[in-house]
Amino acid sequence: MKRLLILAIVCACAAPLAPRPSPRAPASAGAPARAAAARPAGRAPAASTADAAGAGLAAADEALFRHEHERCRALLERLRGADQPRDVRVQAEVRLATLAWRYFGDPAAARAHLDAAEALGVRPSDAPAERSRMAAALGDFEGARAAARRSLAAARTADERARASMAFGGAVLGEALAAARDGADGARRDAGGANGAREDANGAPATDGGALAREALALVRAVVDDEPGSLAPSRMQVGLALLAGDGPAALAGWRSYFHLAPGAEATGLLARPARQLARLLPGWSGRRGPTSGRVAAALAGSRFLAEALLAGPLPRELRAYARFTLRLERLTDSCYQQIAAGHGDVAAYRREVMREAHALWPALDWPGSPRRLTDEALAAELDARFGALVNFGTTAGYEDLHMGHRVVDDRRVVSQYGHTASVRFIELDTMVSNGFESWAWDGRAQHGGWADESTIVQVRPAVAQGSIKAWRALRDPAEAAKARADVARDSAGDDARAAADPHAFLPGLSGRLRRQGLERLLARVAAAGATGDALRVAFAAAYERATVDSSIFAHEGRHAIDRGLAGQSFTPAELEYRANLSQVAFSPEPRLDVARIFDANIGDATPHGQANLRIVVGVVAWMKGHAPEVRGLDRARPLLPQFDRLTDDQIRAVFASMDPLRQAPR
Repeated sequence: MKRLLILAIVCACAAPLAPRPSPRAPASAGAPARAAAARPAGRAPAASTADAAGAGLAAADEALFRHEHERCRALLERLRGADQPRDVRVQAEVRLATLAWRYFGDPAAARAHLDAAEALGVRPSDAPAERSRMAAALGDFEGARAAARRSLAAARTADERARASMAFGGAVLGEALAAARDGADGARRDAGGANGAREDANGAPATDGGALAREALALVRAVVDDEPGSLAPSRMQVGLALLAGDGPAALAGWRSYFHLAPGAEATGLLARPARQLARLLPGWSGRRGPTSGRVAAALAGSRFLAEALLAGPLPRELRAYARFTLRLERLTDSCYQQIAAGHGDVAAYRREVMREAHALWPALDWPGSPRRLTDEALAAELDARFGALVNFGTTAGYEDLHMGHRVVDDRRVVSQYGHTASVRFIELDTMVSNGFESWAWDGRAQHGGWADESTIVQVRPAVAQGSIKAWRALRDPAEAAKARADVARDSAGDDARAAADPHAFLPGLSGRLRRQGLERLLARVAAAGATGDALRVAFAAAYERATVDSSIFAHEGRHAIDRGLAGQSFTPAELEYRANLSQVAFSPEPRLDVARIFDANIGDATPHGQANLRIVVGVVAWMKGHAPEVRGLDRARPLLPQFDRLTDDQIRAVFASMDPLRQAPR
């Protein structure tokens, strides 16, 4: 049985691994509880029209998160009335438009909502940006570019300009990728296409340096320069730079995407393509150059398959597979849209997938006759040849596809308290599909991975996005100020909560621990000499490493150790208790991991909730017994709100002291 990790982007933190149902065992969605992170905390009942409207938008967001699309639409319809503030009406109309075209397959209704939004005359950049996204998804790239230009012209804030820039870049790049996807079999674009030329036999624009590509690259590069390490803009920069024939910009975008600060080197599966790209791209100026084939192959080696089609000629097998991934992504998104609208036919979708696989199969390099094509053979060959992991199954009651490409494949021996276990860790990137729920959450959250008894699989963009949110919480002036205000507000009530229940969830303590952990991580990275944009990228990489070390190798490694203990078996709550203890005791940044454990689920009926309550009880008992050792501890106050007075070493020691494995004789 596989287990699925749900990691919500809005939370910006790694969540513990939770069960993934077997392909034949439907289950209810387990993620909606995380939607609360998107709601304002501690808000009093609405006392004004503006407050009521804000609550209505938040309720619609939660309904969308729960895949209750009709309820979401009904809630938004109530916010369209003339009695609502105009900015709220615009937001409602734009969200209704998204529901119409993306979830219900009704672009005509979406256009009507967007027309209504634009007619209101406020938030003038919002509706054109969504119109551009819709047009690009429907293949109207000229219309998408025109709408993005209007959104850019109306943008007043940095966020609005970034969104409009990405919309324009997506329209330009999307047209080129559509040509690459369809290749010689697809309809040819005319001379007004994204790069000003017809496609070549590889299915990509034949002329380098198109004006639209250069214009889009300048816009998107500004977004990346403003936030190095941001995933979607960085990857888009790579594609646009290849269209524009700008090798240095392509290399900068690639390094930004993989969070490689200046001077840092890629390791593992990415090491070889990284060296090749670093050698080739600085002098590369277009797909017609002599090194284009090698650039394309190196990009494919780093799992940038779609971009490889834009860079230069590829061997037949690689070209066929890259086009297969683009077609499979389109098929899968179409299936998810039908599921969202309530009339999905997964069996028909699976037949379409196998038709594409049958077209791919003879294009692969075989030493003799091709192997007989089955689901299992397809998954095995794509893994062996291209590093693809393919998982058709059921997640939260939805039949869906998880498919991405290995960029990390690391086997490590985990040692804890004299016991060892071997853990294989795989990190996936360039996802073809990350499941129906990730598609339905539309960028607000995504699945984080899955595991079985021998292997842990993590979806890199989920954790990488968390590192970007962590940086913003520290260094973005508006977000940092809001985070400080939220922590101060929540901390003011912690003593009263702890006085009523000494083991209660304390939101102020959790927020303080997280902020302290992030600040200490940033200080450690800065002490190594990184500054400016390099500091931001190095911080993101360090955050991801710390998350993997604690939540994967310490936590999941402990599960592997416990499974191997002869003659012992444990309840799910006991397993999570033991793994959470190890996650902190062996963490490079224990404050970050304690903040994840001191969670709102403390004491609920789930295994994690029961495990976390047991941990908090033990923590309070330790603080009572070791009060003189805690600097500045006020014994007249409740103890738990003062947990952040402990040093990092003391935090690790507390968690280690409670561990039955440490206490047991060998």
